[in-house]
Amino acid sequence: MRGKSDEAIMTLIAVTCIFISAKYHEQTYPGIQQLIEYIGHHYMPFSYDNFVQQERDILNTLGWRVQFISTYDVLTHFYCQGILFSSDQVMNQSTKTTMPVDRVRLPEIIRHNAEVFTEKCLKKHEFLQYDRLTLACAIIMAARKVSNLVSYWPEQLVKITGDRLRYPQVKLCMRHIISFFDEVSCSITNSVTSSPSRDSPYTIQRTVKR
Repeated sequence: MRGKSDEAIMTLIAVTCIFISAKYHEQTYPGIQQLIEYIGHHYMPFSYDNFVQQERDILNTLGWRVQFISTYDVLTHFYCQGILFSSDQVMNQSTKTTMPVDRVRLPEIIRHNAEVFTEKCLKKHEFLQYDRLTLACAIIMAARKVSNLVSYWPEQLVKITGDRLRYPQVKLCMRHIISFFDEVSCSITNSVTSSPSRDSPYTIQRTVKR
């Protein structure tokens, strides 16, 4: 676009991408003219037609393929199917014996741990080396591990992946997550100690060896 600074053009592209995303997810969003007024002509020296053309260019570049299954989407699928099962047992770290799971508290604990791992992992570039399904599975596996479940990746979870990912295929990513969160504080809760609370977070009661 002639006569426009690189900063202004990047702003146009960024705002248009957000605009497309809001439309795709059917969220309430302002019209183009409102966007121009909100941002101000100083930062967005573009017309309505510029927006429309930019939207067209972005969609054509993507081949109109705007559907994207994120790690969050995969995790939501797991949560809906269930990530704690009747056959699960908890390992008591003091006595090294197994005991039944607390079916009232433990589901909340595992979900909390998984959400903490998810929030942190998605902000770190080193986890981009894993595909979204593998990362989601590793997050679930890590959440189960720090919750002291005996089986980190039972057959029920394998079935949810459509028999695509078994323990050996997820293990490396899970260990990466655990080592990254070694000695993490004020985030993860342990199933033996206490239930999770976002207002009063807890800490892993052990240190994972790197």
